[in-house]
Amino acid sequence: MVSGVAEVDEDLTPREMNEAIANLKQHLREYFGDDLRRVNEVRFKLTRVLKEFNRGQGRWLARLEVQPCDISFLCKEDSKTASYEVWVLDRKTEDVIAKIYLDYDLTRDVRRLLGVHESSDYYVLTFNEALDILNLAVKLIHVFTQA
Repeated sequence: MVSGVAEVDEDLTPREMNEAIANLKQHLREYFGDDLRRVNEVRFKLTRVLKEFNRGQGRWLARLEVQPCDISFLCKEDSKTASYEVWVLDRKTEDVIAKIYLDYDLTRDVRRLLGVHESSDYYVLTFNEALDILNLAVKLIHVFTQA
């Protein structure tokens, strides 16, 4: 997974990976046009929170993925929307433990929290682990709504 762009296949060669990332970035530029600056400003602010979270503990790894509406299932047809998905992974196994979904409707300038979900079929969060992830979500929501 690549921060700031949609997920790409991990079995690609480095050259194919670079080409896929370049294509995804081009797609973002074409889709968002002049609004790409606003999308990236929010992405940079969210990334700062994730870097702090990733440095502050050794159990979890948080990654950000930004998608335009034509990829995400969370979008409305009549608006230009950026979907920000944060994946919280177990550092050892890289299994997705939880997901945080944020949505930025650029047309109406509306930002929403769509959800915080436990995503693992086998891993059950303890109370303190759930609080850690919810604390991350609160920090992200604060930065997201203030961006």
